[in-house]
Amino acid sequence: MFELLLLGGLALVAVAVLLAAFTAVAFMFRTLIWLVLLPFKLLIGLIVGVVVFPIVAVVSIIGGLIAIVTVGALVAVPLLPLLVVGLLVWALVKVAKPVVA
Repeated sequence: MFELLLLGGLALVAVAVLLAAFTAVAFMFRTLIWLVLLPFKLLIGLIVGVVVFPIVAVVSIIGGLIAIVTVGALVAVPLLPLLVVGLLVWALVKVAKPVVA
């Protein structure tokens, strides 16, 4: 019985060692492939960055300008009736008062 238990334990250890070895080899191949492809990844990243960055910058500037105009309109539109009333009062005072030259 003890021999069977010992054999089972050794088999479990052997499976664990094989699994660790397989994982190490797989990680090594993955790292090797990553290192081989690294220059191409960097080149593609550089090309995409050079092409995409100006587009993103222009779109961001346009979006910022649209946001500024929107906030300005958001503040100005509710004040337009007061501006019209003030303009009418100013026009009436200007017409009613004689000009002294």
